[in-house]
Amino acid sequence: MFARVSRWIAYPLCWLLLMIVPMVVDAFRADAGPVSRTNQFTISSFVATYDARRSGDGLALDVTERITANFPNRYTNRGIERRLDARFGSTDIGLSNFRVTDPSGTSMPFTRRTEDDGDITLRIGSAGTYVYGRVDYVISYTITRAMVQARDRQEIYLDVNGTGWQQRFDRVQATVNVPPDLAGSLLGEQACYRGPAGSTARCGIARTGNAISTESVSLAPRESMTIAVGFVPGTVQQTVPAPLTGFGWWGLAAMPVVAALLLGLALVVRARRLGNLLLREDAPIQYTAPGVPPILAADFLGLPERGAAAQLTQLVLDGHATITADGVPVGTAPQPRSRLGRADLAKAGELRVQLGDPHDIDGSVRSICTALFGGTRSVALASVGERDVAGASAERWQLLRQSGLRRESWLGTTLFWVGYLGLIGFGWWQLALGLSGLAWPFLGLGSLAVVLLVAMAHYYPTLGGLTDQGSALADHLAGLHRFVTMAEADRIAWMQNAVDAPRLTGPDDTSLVDLYEPLLPYAIIFGVENTWRQALGDLYDLKPERPDKPEGQPWALALAAAWADSPDYRRDFEHRRHGTQSFWDSRPAWGDGWVSHAGQALGQGFDSWASSRDDDRGGSWGSGGGSSSSWSSSSSSGSSGGGSSGGGMGGGGGGGW
Repeated sequence: MFARVSRWIAYPLCWLLLMIVPMVVDAFRADAGPVSRTNQFTISSFVATYDARRSGDGLALDVTERITANFPNRYTNRGIERRLDARFGSTDIGLSNFRVTDPSGTSMPFTRRTEDDGDITLRIGSAGTYVYGRVDYVISYTITRAMVQARDRQEIYLDVNGTGWQQRFDRVQATVNVPPDLAGSLLGEQACYRGPAGSTARCGIARTGNAISTESVSLAPRESMTIAVGFVPGTVQQTVPAPLTGFGWWGLAAMPVVAALLLGLALVVRARRLGNLLLREDAPIQYTAPGVPPILAADFLGLPERGAAAQLTQLVLDGHATITADGVPVGTAPQPRSRLGRADLAKAGELRVQLGDPHDIDGSVRSICTALFGGTRSVALASVGERDVAGASAERWQLLRQSGLRRESWLGTTLFWVGYLGLIGFGWWQLALGLSGLAWPFLGLGSLAVVLLVAMAHYYPTLGGLTDQGSALADHLAGLHRFVTMAEADRIAWMQNAVDAPRLTGPDDTSLVDLYEPLLPYAIIFGVENTWRQALGDLYDLKPERPDKPEGQPWALALAAAWADSPDYRRDFEHRRHGTQSFWDSRPAWGDGWVSHAGQALGQGFDSWASSRDDDRGGSWGSGGGSSSSWSSSSSSGSSGGGSSGGGMGGGGGGGW
């Protein structure tokens, strides 16, 4: 069972794994595991003041951060480190003028280093001195390029403390002071966000004169306050472009929509290639069988579930198969149609078939017939459906490919891999830009998109358009279909004018057409075996003694046709029509091992990498990034309410040392 559905499970599972692993890694980093001894302190107060001023053609912010830390252990901490994000998206915001003092203005020793990603870390304190109890730090620096260009406005968009702290904050508060020459450009719209990166939870913020201040809030580790203040467009000339933002619901919906369009394309191509091969009124009527085995004709038409019964009927016609019941050949004399009742139809599912000498069978289908009907062994007809899937499907598929009736086509496979790899890349892109709280819909809709892609590859015909030989066969089968599906009176009337039709002489010396036996396999393929089984009974009623036909063959033919219409046969083959190793629809059982193993190895690699990390940045792919990530996400208009915590410039993180 799993072999038939594994492709529908493995590929969505692999995609989920490739999406979840970065999210789990980031969550692992955000959690940070056990807190080191140097980080076992709290911050009772973090108050930031931002004094805005014009700086050339742009806007600069002089930042003052007043941090009060409580160190409970002696001989553990020498001070704190303050890590500042020096970029907003991909733009350097120009951090400068660093200074650290105590509340009285006395300088405190610190060292500055630039991290590999460009962030700036200030290590405050002396290597030979430990701190204990309450310590107050006043950190000052300048953000040279601080005005963000949003879609419909300019704005100051700032992370206050940043999401990279492992300490809780008892109190965080921020104030932006706007000078008079800029106050007239304020839109009167400002917003405050609080929580982990990507959170849209709001906090209070209000304007008093030219000062815009937030309420005081408490924050847990890895949580930040973010503020945004809106200005009219054109307030300053030099701005920082807003980073690329997450696509939101549009990006999530795009994944299944594009996959559904590809599935629709596959179904249209399938309908064009499989449909209308028979329903053609322009095809010249044919009354002779084409020169291909019935099982190949069924597969060529996309009706594989009809092929086995049609081929068995052909074997009976050719004298290469015997149908028995309890070891005795069925029928001892030609039987009229009226004697084939409900019990006989039910009996068709209990019959056994035995082939004669396999070397007498057409070499192109010899191995297929042997796989279907057990060679020289007697095989129950009820088991043929399972045997078809187990032993003959691959050979039927190979026969169709080698027949030269259709061209090779790799478009379905190519579309699948392009779509699948595109979904992986697009998923990672959305994670990098931020999902803003849409992690679960993202995973659900992405998985749905993968399932639709698998369906596209499943239903896209592996073989391409018709060759010249295939077109000729399609014309012949379409013409034969017109004839076989005619009403009996129309058939006879039409054949009376066919000079080359084989004929029989009836009891009243009327000329009758001897067509029913040779075309019975194709009546099965076309789904009208009941009508032709009755016509076969009429033929044997008229001409019961036919020395050219083996004894009991009419009854065997009728039962072979009845088997094609039996509920067990139809249910078995219809169930397997779209199963693994079906001649037309199937693809390899994608994901039978390699996808899972590759995903496990990839996951182990990510886990190993994650466990080796020990930083204080605390970004979040799945939750919307943060100022501490080079892929940080920012709303294009945070001051109007479309922002999130961790989405502004500055911020960063910190810890003890």
